[in-house]
Amino acid sequence: MELVFVAANSPIKKTHCVAANTHRNQLTTTLCQRTVDLAASNRFLKQDIAQRKGMEQALKKNVGYYARLVEKSRRLAEHLRQQTHHLLSAQEDRRTKVSRELRDEIAQTLLGINVRLLALKRSATVSPEDFREEIASTQRLVEESVKAVHRFAREFGNSSLSLTATGR
Repeated sequence: MELVFVAANSPIKKTHCVAANTHRNQLTTTLCQRTVDLAASNRFLKQDIAQRKGMEQALKKNVGYYARLVEKSRRLAEHLRQQTHHLLSAQEDRRTKVSRELRDEIAQTLLGINVRLLALKRSATVSPEDFREEIASTQRLVEESVKAVHRFAREFGNSSLSLTATGR
């Protein structure tokens, strides 16, 4: 009876073994596939980490670069402010000098005209020819005064332009 039992049990045992082996093979295949997938995922993550670290370093480098640019811009703005101050100061000095020269020359010419007018007043009683000469001389002084004003105006205009053009 034992033989019958072994003989009857043998096909069942074989079926179980085949089923177990098939299941084990499927599990092994699944495990191998998951191991390959995990290795690929790990490689991808390592590449992603390396890429992110590179981007982080580039970002830190850019932050430093832009900080240097901002500092350079600040220094250039300060230099421009100083140059502008220097230019305005030079222009103001030139205006002051021209103003003094103009005032002195005009004052001298007006004083000369006043002296001539006093002389005219005195010579009004003298000969008409001397009177005419004094008037002509006074007119020349007035013309010279007008020319001096024009000369100073031109000089002032040109000096302002030349100061601007030279960057002083």
